[in-house]
Amino acid sequence: MILYKENTSLQLQFIEESEILKSKIEIQDKNKNICNVYMEKVSDYMNHVLPNSTKASSQFENTLIALKNICDNVISDLQNLNELKKCLYNIDTNSNDELRKNIDTYNNSYMQIMQKIDIHDVEMQDFTATVLKNYAFVFPTNKTTSAENTKSIKSSRDVSDTSDTNVLIISEKDQIAYLPYKLEEVEEFLNSKENKKPKYSSIQEIIENKYTVHLSSFKFPTISRFREVFNLVRKEKGLLEAFEAAVELMTNFNLNPIIVRACRSVQELNIFVDCLEESETEKFPCFEIEYKIAPVVV
Repeated sequence: MILYKENTSLQLQFIEESEILKSKIEIQDKNKNICNVYMEKVSDYMNHVLPNSTKASSQFENTLIALKNICDNVISDLQNLNELKKCLYNIDTNSNDELRKNIDTYNNSYMQIMQKIDIHDVEMQDFTATVLKNYAFVFPTNKTTSAENTKSIKSSRDVSDTSDTNVLIISEKDQIAYLPYKLEEVEEFLNSKENKKPKYSSIQEIIENKYTVHLSSFKFPTISRFREVFNLVRKEKGLLEAFEAAVELMTNFNLNPIIVRACRSVQELNIFVDCLEESETEKFPCFEIEYKIAPVVV
């Protein structure tokens, strides 16, 4: 805050105030980095730990929502501090008529913003304490191999046929989802750096492993929606955008997470969500969706 007194130089106060704001902005930048670490850990936890879990807790879903709120608060605090910094620089010390008014305006904004930051800092400390107490994803650990990679998939898909397939088959009978793919994309992955060692040595292996998924991988629909949306959006956009989109869609209970996995781009997902909202999923143009229901035992 700036203390206005006549016949005193304000220049030194302005310099000190600028340094205070700079320090507070640096703290919020560090908080932003902490949020990024949490989001990375959430991604790791959801992809490598939860698939092997025997139960999913609503407490974890609440943690995801709380983390989004924490991230939103940090972004908001950074924006407010930067605006406050601009306001400080724009105070005209040569205009005595407006000087007191401008300083009062600045001080009022300063008090309001700092009160919010104090509240947000306490919320972040509480969140960190909860995470440290309840979740292993805070600490770097050896990744647990996900369930879909540890099980041997007995697929009825003919992988010798390597032509494009534009049909998502969700088979209750096989307990497997057969994802659509384009041969061009499969060949591109085969020769990419992502296929290390290489992990897969043929197109058939990639189809069998990357485009054939156990339904058990989606046993917790809400968490699975979050995971699939997060992974899809993360490929095209930033970490925070992916997290926000995942939190937004994880409670869309009509959205099948298997369909999200089948989407090859954020655009395809957006088109499907639009069709879903209009109850016109049959008009979804990107790929067909076929359900194979297990026979009823009488």
